[in-house]
Amino acid sequence: MKILAIDDEYRLLQGLVSTVRQVLPDAEVISYSDVTRANQEVDPKEIDIALLDIEMRGMNGTAYAEVLRKANPMINIIFTTGYSEYTGRAMELHASGYIMKPVTPEKLRKELTDLRYPLPSGSYDSTAPNTPRHGSASGGPAESSAADTKAQAASGPQLTGRDNAPGTRTALSVRTFGNFEVYVNNTPLNFRYSSKTRELLAYLVDRRGALCSNGELIGILWDDADDPERKISYLKNLRLDLISTLARYGLDDLIIRQRGRIGIAADSDHLDCDYYDWLKKRENAPAFRGEYMEQYSWAEYTKGGLEREAGTF
Repeated sequence: MKILAIDDEYRLLQGLVSTVRQVLPDAEVISYSDVTRANQEVDPKEIDIALLDIEMRGMNGTAYAEVLRKANPMINIIFTTGYSEYTGRAMELHASGYIMKPVTPEKLRKELTDLRYPLPSGSYDSTAPNTPRHGSASGGPAESSAADTKAQAASGPQLTGRDNAPGTRTALSVRTFGNFEVYVNNTPLNFRYSSKTRELLAYLVDRRGALCSNGELIGILWDDADDPERKISYLKNLRLDLISTLARYGLDDLIIRQRGRIGIAADSDHLDCDYYDWLKKRENAPAFRGEYMEQYSWAEYTKGGLEREAGTF
C-alpha cells in the first residue's frame, strides 16, 4: 500500500507522517511540503490513499485532489484541515475522509475503517482498526515496505518534499486561525483544568508576549466579579497547571513570570504559531480566512485587526 501525505507546514507534515507510520507501519509513505512538486513527481496511479491539507500555497488540496482523481478514479482522498468550512467541498469531491487537525492515530484509524475504495488485500483490517496487517504471504512489495519503515523509524520521518529539512525537536504548536488548538509532537496538549488553562494559554498567545496582570486575566477568564479572592486562588492553580504541563515537555521556559504577571515568550524558536507567522509574513504562513480563536468572545478585537490588515473587513 502506498500513501501520499502533503502539508505545506513542515512541522505538521512531520507529525502527519509519524501518525501514518504508527497506524500503518507496513505502508510506503511519500510526503511533500510542496504540492506543486508533488504534482510533478507523483504518479497518481500508484497511490492508494492521499492525505491532503486543503489550504496550501501554489495549489490547494481540493484542486490537487481533482488532479489525482482524474488520473486514478479509485484513489482514496482524505482531507486534513483546521477549518470546518470545507466539509461541503470535500463531499462534492467524494472524498473518503475529512480530518480536523491535529491528525491523531485515533482520527486516522476511524477514517480508514470507512474508505470509499478498497485497499490492497491484507493491508489493513477494518474490523480491527488498532491492528495494522502485514503484506500478503507471497511477499513482495509489502515486505520491502515493512523493512523500509523500520529503517525510516530509526532516523525519523523522511520528508521527500523538503530539501535539507531541519531535524525534529520538541516545540509547542499553536493554531489560532479557526478554533484555538495546541499540541506537542502532533498530540493535543491536555491540562488538568482543561478548558480554563487552555483559555489562559490562548489569551497569552493573543497578547504576543505582553505581561498580563492577575486582574486582567481574572477579567478575561470570568465574566462575573464575585468572590475575587477565590478567583485569584483558582488563577494560581491555572498558572501552575500551565507551567507544570509544559514542563513535562521541557517547554516551561515559554512562560515568562513576574510577581503578579505572566506572559508567553512569543519569539521563542520552541513556539510555532500560525498567528505569529502571518503577522511576520513568513513564507510558510497560512492564509487568514476570517476565523480567529472562534470559541473565545474576547478574541473578536484581535480578529477585527486581522480583518483590517488582510483587507477583508
